[in-house]
Amino acid sequence: MQQDVKPHSLIDSHCHLDAVEALTTNLDQAHSLGICQHIVPAITPAQWPKVMALQSPSIHIALGTHPWYVENPEQEQAELLRFLKESSSMLTESSSTAQRPVAIGEIGLDFYPAKQPRPSKEIQLESFSQQLAIAESHQLPVIVHAVKAHNEVIETLKKFPEIRGVIHAFNGSIEIAQQYLALGFCFGAGPLLLKSQKLTRVFAQLPLANILLETDAPYMKAATYSSEALSNPLLILTDVAEHLARAKDISTEQLAEQCRQNTQQLFRC
Repeated sequence: MQQDVKPHSLIDSHCHLDAVEALTTNLDQAHSLGICQHIVPAITPAQWPKVMALQSPSIHIALGTHPWYVENPEQEQAELLRFLKESSSMLTESSSTAQRPVAIGEIGLDFYPAKQPRPSKEIQLESFSQQLAIAESHQLPVIVHAVKAHNEVIETLKKFPEIRGVIHAFNGSIEIAQQYLALGFCFGAGPLLLKSQKLTRVFAQLPLANILLETDAPYMKAATYSSEALSNPLLILTDVAEHLARAKDISTEQLAEQCRQNTQQLFRC
């Protein structure tokens, strides 16, 4: 039996609102169902201004270069530093909507064989390390994309022991998860859970204190959608919460509250 989610108790820790259609309508509908805050990571430098323009008391942003789109790591990191400096300047000017980015992301490594050419492993590793260094120097958490590259991601993160963050759309084994846990990382639970019993079993074993809820809207697809989520990808967060609560044999309200606290603690939002 599905549990009702407490109003205004859910945070979507990873969604791309800049790519969501009918955004105002969909956000209003999400808020009515208790999805009260959103973390929006950028994926390319060209996108950063658009993402920054979304900032509000309920929309927080992260800046970074996704491994698919790395071109010139040194130039991109210089640009990232400039944007971080500008955001700090806006804060000192007491802008009503200006906020400091809550994280560096979406960054990471993706070694999945793709039909389209992607940046080399060497370029991805260079970019990932440089962005981690920026996160460390600015005392910001990171939002990490890790696909077919967990060993390399873990070894790189070990070089930055003070950094904390979340492994977005985690889809690994419990053994891999334990290595991330040893580094103090959290795990993004999203629509992948709805179509994978194996992954659901992994998340059932993870500490609830290390789980964040996410949609990756509008990109992540799932086999099982509620009727509402078919038209509004932001609403699948409630499906994920209910599914994971059943797997952990707790109420959806209890799970949502703990995941909300986890997200606020990590991103200080």
